Order: sequence, then structure tokens, then C-alpha cells
Amino acid sequence: MQKTVVELYRQHHSIRAIAAATKRSYGSTHRALKQAGIEFRSRSWRPRTPHIPARHIPIR
Repeated sequence: MQKTVVELYRQHHSIRAIAAATKRSYGSTHRALKQAGIEFRSRSWRPRTPHIPARHIPIR
């Protein structure tokens, strides 16, 4: 599951959207990214792509 979380974050999905799509808490999703050594985006970061609701995020 950690691999999926990392892939989704690198595709510019928010931690909250990833947590909802993977049915995990925000904290466990954040922890998985931290353990993977991900460099977090700043809070002022804005996506360049339109918002994709969590139910539409493809989980492999």
C-alpha cells in the first residue's frame, strides 16, 4: 500500500485525497509518505491540474 500512496502523491494528489481513496487516516498516510522519504510540498502549493475527487483516483 505504501507504494500506491507514494505514486499518488507524486501524481500531485493531496494527502487527504489519498487517505480517502485508500481508506486510511490522514496520519497513517502522512506517516507512510514520511517513511518512504518523500519531500513534502509546501502548504501554499497549488495543483496545475483540475481537482479529482478521491472516488476517481485510480488505485492499482
